[in-house]
Parts: sequence; C-alpha cells; structure tokens
Amino acid sequence: MPLGGTNGANQMKRFKGLSLSPGLASGKAFVYKDILQRDQERYDILEEELEEELSRMDKAIEQVLRDLDDAAERVERKIDKEHADIYLAQKEILRDPSLLRQLKDNLKGELVNAERVVQRVFHRMERKLRQVNDEVSSARGDDVADLGRRLLRALVGIHVHALESIPRGSIVVARRLLPSDTAVLSRKSAAGVALEMGGVASHAAILTREMGVPAVSGIQGILERISEGDSLLLDGDAGEVVLSPSEEAMRAFQDKEKERSLYLERLRERCHEPAVTKRGVRVAVLANIGCREDAEMAAKLGADGVGLYRIEAAYLSRKELPTEGELYETLRDSLEPMADKPLTVRLLDIGGDKDMQFLGATASRSLLGRRGVRLLLDFPDLLSCQLRVLVRLSTEFQLRVLVPMVTLVEDVVRVRERLREVSLDLGLRSCPPIGAMVETPAAALCADRLAKESDFLSVGTNDLTQYCMAAGREEVLVTKYYVDDHPAVMKLLRNTVEEAGGTPVSLCGELAGHPESIELLIGMGLRSLSVVPSHVPLVKATVRKL
Repeated sequence: MPLGGTNGANQMKRFKGLSLSPGLASGKAFVYKDILQRDQERYDILEEELEEELSRMDKAIEQVLRDLDDAAERVERKIDKEHADIYLAQKEILRDPSLLRQLKDNLKGELVNAERVVQRVFHRMERKLRQVNDEVSSARGDDVADLGRRLLRALVGIHVHALESIPRGSIVVARRLLPSDTAVLSRKSAAGVALEMGGVASHAAILTREMGVPAVSGIQGILERISEGDSLLLDGDAGEVVLSPSEEAMRAFQDKEKERSLYLERLRERCHEPAVTKRGVRVAVLANIGCREDAEMAAKLGADGVGLYRIEAAYLSRKELPTEGELYETLRDSLEPMADKPLTVRLLDIGGDKDMQFLGATASRSLLGRRGVRLLLDFPDLLSCQLRVLVRLSTEFQLRVLVPMVTLVEDVVRVRERLREVSLDLGLRSCPPIGAMVETPAAALCADRLAKESDFLSVGTNDLTQYCMAAGREEVLVTKYYVDDHPAVMKLLRNTVEEAGGTPVSLCGELAGHPESIELLIGMGLRSLSVVPSHVPLVKATVRKL
C-alpha cells in the first residue's frame, strides 16, 4: 500500500524506488558521502598563509606514510610479505616527486585550502587510471582513491567512520553503501536507509534486512534531491520515500505503521513453535546473522538455529586483521544468544564487491576472480586462524564449518585436510562437520561429487542467481534480469537436492524468505531454510499453511 497524501504547499515530494528491506521509518535525513566525493569546505588563503598551509599538507603526508608503514608491518606479521607490499606500493605512490609537485604547485597557484587541492588532484588521478580498461589499472585506481581518503582524513582529523555516530532515529541517505559501510552502520541509530544504487540482493539489501532496518534503493540523484536534516517517510514495503510529508501523508503513514505492527504481533504469537506442514513435514527455519544483535533477534523471533553466520563482520569493521584471540572472542560473543541451537559459520568470503582495506588488491575486485575459498587457499595463515577459532568454538557450540564460493571438489578436500590438521594440533580426535556452499552453476551441476566430500551442502541463491543470470547483485539497472526463482535457477537448485543423495541440503539465500516460493522449495525436498531473523515468523507461518 503506497503512502497517502498529495503534494501540497509544503512542496512534498514522492520518490519511487526499489524495496530492499521491508518496514516503515520516519525521521531526519543523515546524508552520507564518501570523503573523496564530499564537498570539502573551500576557503581562500593569503600569500602569507601559504607556508602554514604547505606545512599542514606536509604533516598530513608524513602521518599517512607512518600509517602505511605500521599497516605493512602488522600485515606482514599476521599474513605475509605479499600483503604488506601493497601498503609499501601505496607509500611509493605518495612519495612520487611528480605527485608531491602537483599538490604543492596547485596549492601555490590556487591559494585555497589543502583539502580542496588533495581532493581535486587525487580525483583526477583516479579518473585517468579508471579510463584504462584493465584490472591492473583498476586496482591502481583503488590504491590512489584509498590514498586520497587517507590524506583527507589526516588533514581534517577524521578517525571514526561517519556512520558510527549518526543521530538516533536518522534515515541514512547515500549514493550507495559498501559492505564496509554497512558493517559500521549504527543499528541503534539508523531508522532507515535510502540509496541511489544497490540491487535487491546487494550486500546493503541483505544486511539492512538482517538488521531489521527498512531500506529503499534506485532513487536517482538522491544527494541532489535530499539535504541533511530533511524530514522523510520511508516505506520499505512499497519502495517509496516521501520528502517533507504533508499532514495527510503523515496520518496515512501512522495508520499503516499501526496496521503493520498488529500483523507482526500475530505472526510472532507462534514463532517459537516448530514449522510443520498440514501433512506433518517439519521444516527447520534458521537465521542468517552477522553479529550478536542479529543472534539476539533470531533467538527472540524463534529461529531453530543459525543457517549462516557471516564471519566478514568481524573483519570489515576493523582497520587491521583480528588476532586469533580477538576473532574467538568476537565469534563467541556473537553466537552466545543461540548457544543451544545448531550453528553454521561460513569462512571468510571476500573479494568482488566485498573489499577490505588491509588486504588491498590481494582479493580480486572481479566477481570472477580470486575470492572466497580461492583466496583462503592461497593464504594458508588466514585460513588456519579461522579454522583454529572454529575448532575451539566447536567444543562449546553445535558448530558446522561452511566453505564459500566452491567450484571444484578439490576446494572442499583441501579445507577439510587443513581442518583435520588444526583439530589434531588442538588435541581433538574429531573435527566439526564441514560443508560446501553451492553458489556457482559448477557446484550445482556437480552436487553429487561435492556431496561425497561434504557433510552437508548449503545453497546460496544470491550468488547462484547472479552467476546463472549474468546479472550483478549490486546493479540496479539489471534488476529485471536478477530473478532468483527463474526456471534456470530452480533447475540448478532441484539438481542440487536430487544429486546430493543422503547429504543434507539447506538453502540460505534470499529465495528462502519468499512466501510464494516456499511450497515449491519444500516440494523439491528441502527441509532447512535460513532467512534474515525478521522473516522467521513469516516463513514458519507460511509453512504451517501448506
């Protein structure tokens, strides 16, 4: 149901977009811009102030060079020299005499503040590199952009991510949110999210759904249309945002909020009961989570366990790799609210659209490059640290290990071998169950072979759909091609279930939360569905009606 009201004298404006996460929110706009894209305050300086501004720039450069040295040292100690060299390469870029000359000549020629000069020079360098259409130049463009952000932060003294301290009840307005942005998004303060970019299965969509934060995408020119502090109504069900709502629109919105609240209350009345069809088929309804708050919500809403714990959250919100002790404490705290339930933890899945600053260009930016298990197998220390933590946790929880982005049977075999070695090192005779994530057509079509080397299979329909349909999860312009219940996707899913034989198969993609698809999924033989915590009561209620 769309929001009520009509445009009036208060210049109310209505923007129709794409629903990313359901729910309703009202509040003031908090406009978030990447620091390189922000309109830095511009002010002129006098010639006699030039030396002081040059000194500010020199000190900022020195600070960034020290930070890069520190980062290289930490990464070499915790991973290897190849990772550390990424930071040393950035250091060489920043020490390039031609770059330093550009910065100082622009400052002397324009007589404006250092922030404006840095923004302009680095923006120009990045644009030139990205015009060369190859992966090496693209990665170098990322390095230049990262350096520009570091230098700007040093100049303006920014040490905390802007999304960590937004005012309570804000609606975040941005062109797009990267996984690293959503990882630090304040769950207690963000009432809603409105974006220009981001598809229905983008990471922004998935994480806002897990958080229970309403979100809308596809609003063109959003930063030009909405300003800081503007009053907004956001309808994540209808995919709509209203700017400067009229009294009539406010009343209609409040009525819809009451109606929605009553509906959710009815769903939650039986959320802790098992989900059993009218013919007696029991279906486990699990939760996809990424932190303790998600786990608490999953426990409150009756999830039968955790079908997917995304370990990335323990990395994305940090400026350096966590130690084994830090990772153990983070995961233990996150999983504790669901301690009496079965828990599936996915190994680190980065690369493609999930980038981590401290890994630089090591993880491929290409969705067809080195990501997921491919990266982990190339860097054994990174893999071993996670496996040691998970083996230790398996003595306290009913824990299973999930391998991401599997295409070859060998991927699972090699991780299992390392898991056995780690378990023996820790004095355990057995290791936790290990499963393969089916999110590529290759994995789905060879499910029989994967099943022989796996204790279970878990289908991730989000990636499976984008690879099958050749439609990027983050791309709004190809949303009509991203169809996760397309016959081609369903054939791959059916083949996986049939070829798995006696190996259990669960589904943890967004498709599992679509009420209209649940009957077909259960008909295929699926008996385990994992969804965002807020969807657990709805999925259970849907199963009971079948």
